Amino acid sequence: MAELLGRHNNVGFTYYGPRLKKLRRILHKSLNPVVLSKSWAYLLKQQSTELCWALSENPDNGYHVVELVVQELITSFTYGRKPDEEYLALSRIISERTGEALQPGRWTVNFIPALKWVPSWLPGAGFQKWAQDARRIFYRIVREPFQECKLKMKAGVAEQSFVQQSLSELASDAGHREEEVVMFAAGSLFSAGTETLSAVLLSFIALMARNPDVQLKAFNEISTHVGLERLPTIEDRRFLTFIDCIIQEVHRMHPAVCLVPHSNTEDQIYNGYHIPKKSWVMANVWAMLHDNAEYPQSDEFSPSRFEGTSPSADPRIMTYGFGRR
Repeated sequence: MAELLGRHNNVGFTYYGPRLKKLRRILHKSLNPVVLSKSWAYLLKQQSTELCWALSENPDNGYHVVELVVQELITSFTYGRKPDEEYLALSRIISERTGEALQPGRWTVNFIPALKWVPSWLPGAGFQKWAQDARRIFYRIVREPFQECKLKMKAGVAEQSFVQQSLSELASDAGHREEEVVMFAAGSLFSAGTETLSAVLLSFIALMARNPDVQLKAFNEISTHVGLERLPTIEDRRFLTFIDCIIQEVHRMHPAVCLVPHSNTEDQIYNGYHIPKKSWVMANVWAMLHDNAEYPQSDEFSPSRFEGTSPSADPRIMTYGFGRR
């Protein structure tokens, strides 16, 4: 069903193979730690300052404030502009439709894939009309900002962005397929980044409010290494070791993605179970990060578990997915 919506073009829904490798390679060029620190530090500083101001002026509406600032961050990074209301509204629709498409047991086409070829006018094929409507919206929010960025590049007025940099690095004879890979890589960023990053920030705020002793220790580390005249920046990160422990524990306590889908490229037998080729296998990230053998007293918020000479495993190696899939 997700394929009928066009979501198979996004990184998270693409089967492992040459196309997924291209998508990930393009994303990695702009999202690796070195490039983030050198090219995007100004954007992170700008948006974190904006978030602090917005929260201080509207503390009773924290959920909306965090969500909006994160949406602005992702869209500015991706396309070099802030999102308008129409873009955000259409993105919400696609997020909801994708969630419905992924509901286990809801769609017969997930059990009988051949039904995806059934024309929408046949009785009982109402799912096709529903999917076509969602697909139109999906392609619109992916294509329109991409084309807008291309036009600005031709006019020489494009702001720095993921799309601008990725297109600039394409070979002069690059064809439509190469540009399309950039377009869908860009489209993947908003859907994958906004809800997960918002969830992490909101979990952080809630956990700090419930653990004032941890909050005080974090504040003391910042005041010691950064001072009280400015906000920390990405350049301060190496000095703020306890802050990093807090971030790890936030990811562990409330992973933004509790179940991560994987898919096998061949039929496999695992512990006596036959797993057919191209099955969706859900990895239970929540259970792994609440395993008392690795994280003692896992239901307690304890950043100190990541301190010392024998720290617990960094949960970030799995909270956003892991392995080839």
